[in-house]
Order: sequence, then C-alpha cells, then structure tokens
Amino acid sequence: MNTKASVPKEKTFSAFLSYSRKDKLYAWWLHHMLEGYTVPRGLRRKRPDLPKHISMIFRDVEDLGPGLIPDKIKDGIKRSPKLIVVCSPHAVESKWVSEEINIFKESHNDKDIIPVLRSGSRETTYVRVRATR
Repeated sequence: MNTKASVPKEKTFSAFLSYSRKDKLYAWWLHHMLEGYTVPRGLRRKRPDLPKHISMIFRDVEDLGPGLIPDKIKDGIKRSPKLIVVCSPHAVESKWVSEEINIFKESHNDKDIIPVLRSGSRETTYVRVRATR
C-alpha cells in the first residue's frame, strides 16, 4: 500500500519503540530486553537471514541528539523498518503514540507494526491504537 520513502544513510535501527510517557518504566525494560536478546541458534539455522542479536531499538529518551525533537523522532521512525507499539490505555490517550503510528504508516506497511500489550485488553488498547486517523 505505502511506498517506502528514501531514508538517509545514517544510523539505522531495528525498530522504533513508541509508548506513552506513563508507560516509560515498562518501555525502558522492554528496550533493554530487546537489545540484549540473542536469537536462538536453531532458529538462525532455519533462517540464516536473522541476526545473532537484535541491534539498536530507537527509544526517544536514549537516541535523541541535538535538534528539533519532532524532526529527530520522524527521522528515527523513517530509519526503522519496524514500529513496536507498547499498547495500554495510556497509549490510546497519547497524542504522540498516535502521531508516531501515523508517521510510520506514511512510509511503511501496516504489517511492520508490532503491538506489545502492556495492559488493558486487545479490544480496548491494540485496536484503538492501531486504528489511528
């Protein structure tokens, strides 16, 4: 559906982590668990295209340098092939989570959005978070 936009040849991330500020401790934990994850050897044998480790996950608190914050976030989203969304009632209410999903959808496919259910139910969080705009 969407065509991928050209992205600068700078640092590339495995994914962009979108979350409500009210879920920041969970997002911090998830970020560190993912970046420290080792893909099982048996799975890598079946899928040689998989890396040994998940590389960098963009999380705004750790990966924003100087510059305008919205521009840095947009750039991080565009340089990430996947969007991980921490789904919770807080995420449903978050303007930023909604905006990050919309920015991602401009240059990526919906299938590249990975929901992680933090709290609530699929019906009350994931469906509403995903159905932005």
